[in-house]
Amino acid sequence: MTDDDASEARYGSVPPVVRAVYGPDDLGSVPVFRGGFINFGCWDGIPLDGPLTAEDRERSERQLYRRVLDALDGGGRRLPDGGDGRLPDDGGVRPPDGAVVRLPDGGGRLPDGDERQSDGDRHPPDGDGRLPDHRGVRPPGDAGGRGGRAVEVGCGLGVGCALALREYPYASVTGMDIHPDQLDRARRANAALLAASPERLRLVRGAAERMPFGAAEFDYLYSVEAAQHFSDLDAFARECARVLHPGGRTAVASFFVPGDEDRPDAARALAERLDSFASGLDAARPLGALTGALTAAGLVDVRAESIGASVWPGLDRYLAGIDLPVTWPRNFLGAYRDGLLDYYLVTAARPA
Repeated sequence: MTDDDASEARYGSVPPVVRAVYGPDDLGSVPVFRGGFINFGCWDGIPLDGPLTAEDRERSERQLYRRVLDALDGGGRRLPDGGDGRLPDDGGVRPPDGAVVRLPDGGGRLPDGDERQSDGDRHPPDGDGRLPDHRGVRPPGDAGGRGGRAVEVGCGLGVGCALALREYPYASVTGMDIHPDQLDRARRANAALLAASPERLRLVRGAAERMPFGAAEFDYLYSVEAAQHFSDLDAFARECARVLHPGGRTAVASFFVPGDEDRPDAARALAERLDSFASGLDAARPLGALTGALTAAGLVDVRAESIGASVWPGLDRYLAGIDLPVTWPRNFLGAYRDGLLDYYLVTAARPA
C-alpha cells in the first residue's frame, strides 16, 4: 500500500478539484486571498464608498475570524492589546498588514520524529481506521488564566489558529486540514510559533467527517469558510458532537443556499454563474442541511445568522478595483441578491 493509499484509508479521498485548488494551484497564494486566511472577509467598518486597499482586504479576512471566534463564547473574550495571551514571537506568525504570506522554499518543517509537527501520518490506524495518536493529550488551562481547548476544522495555512492564540485566551488551538500540502505550508508559515509554543499550537491531518481526536477533547470547535467543501455534513455534525466536551460550543461560517430544503434550481443557477460550483469545489447545499445535521447529532441552541450583507458587497467592491484573470468571482454578489446564496454564521452547543 502506498502512502497515498494509506492516507485515503484513514481520511477518505480528497476530491480531485480540492486536491488541485489547495495543492498545486495553491489558492492561498492568489492575491485576492492575501494574508493567507483564504476567506471572503467581513467588511463591517471598512468604508466601501472609496478605493479599497490590500490592507482593507486583509483586515476583512481577520475580521471574519474574529466574528466567528467571538460567537463561540458570546463575545467579550478577546484579549486586550498587550494582554498575557500575546504569543512570545509574532515574527513569522502574523504577516504585517497588507503583506502576502510567502513561504520559504523547503525548510520550516520540524525534524522527523518531533511530536510537535506530527500529523499522524507516521502512526498506524486503529482496527477501525481511526487515528489514535492525538488522544489523551488534552492540555489543561495554565496558571496564567488561559483556558479552553479549541480546534479549527479546515485550518488551511494556520494563520487563523495563530490569530486565535494571539487574541483569545485559549490554552491551545489545534489546526486540522485534510490536504497535506496545506499542512506543510501551515508548518512553514507558523514555524516560529511551533518552536516557541509547541504546547499551544499543533497542526494535524484529518477529515471533517472523521476527526483524529478523542471524545470530548475540545471545548470549542470552529470552521471558517471550509464547510462548502465538506462531503458529508451529517458526519461532520456527529464528529462535532463527539469531540466537544459537554457544554462545548461550535461555530461554522460558510455560504449556503437559503432555506431548509434542496433547491435544484439554485444549484443549476449557481453552476451557471460560478465556476467553483460548476467544478464541484463548492457544494450548493441548503442552510438546513447543516442546522438539521447539528440538531440530529444532539447539539442544542442551534442558531444561524445571515451575515451576507457584511460579506458580499465588500468583497465585490474590492474585486472591482483589482485585475482579475477571470470575471466569474464577481457573480457572487448577484447570486446573493437573487436569493441563490447567502453567507451564514451557524452556532451550536453540546449539552452540558
